Amino acid sequence: MTGAVTTAPTAIRDAAEGYADRGWVPLALHHDDKGKPKQPIVKGWQHTTLDTWKAQPWRDALGVGNLLGPASGRLAVIDVATSRWPMRPSPSSCASTRTCDS
Repeated sequence: MTGAVTTAPTAIRDAAEGYADRGWVPLALHHDDKGKPKQPIVKGWQHTTLDTWKAQPWRDALGVGNLLGPASGRLAVIDVATSRWPMRPSPSSCASTRTCDS
């Protein structure tokens, strides 16, 4: 096998770069109190912008998240917790979001 080996911090930084290219504000993450990479590393992460995201300590990142809401073009997450997944979305919800596949 030839070529450069991608290290975890490089892969995380590359993913963050891809999110920023989409207009989403990436956040460098480290472990939360349960050991999952879900906690933003920097204090004041809520004020991160597309102009300032690169200043985070990406070398220390164990994961990458995204700032939701207006800063990221109104990016939102819907967390569906059900034992009946996969469920088909209703046609009315697809019409309002324009993101559902039937």
